Amino acid sequence: MSKKINFPLSVPINAHGDKLLSLDLRRPTAHEVRALGLPYTMGRDGMPRPDVTMCSSYLVKCASIPLSSVDQLDLPDLNRLCWEVVGFFVSSTAETSTEPSMTSLDTGE
Repeated sequence: MSKKINFPLSVPINAHGDKLLSLDLRRPTAHEVRALGLPYTMGRDGMPRPDVTMCSSYLVKCASIPLSSVDQLDLPDLNRLCWEVVGFFVSSTAETSTEPSMTSLDTGE
């Protein structure tokens, strides 16, 4: 799996005083994973379920944007970015879909 992904945004966001049209998302380090934990839970069907709160923490670290910029993400972009984050943790053989529906996100609430 690639160590860095350029993710084009469907709706631009602002970060660090700049308008961003895309995000460079890097693979998290083992140190970050130990500090943050896994960004997903496993469903009864054995498939990962992104935890949007944890994924947001990874976006802050791995895309180098503040949480206030994560909050500006259009919902389809947030959904796809959460799956990109989870993709760093699961093998491609475990993935059955690259864009599951937003209803499968675990908000941790």
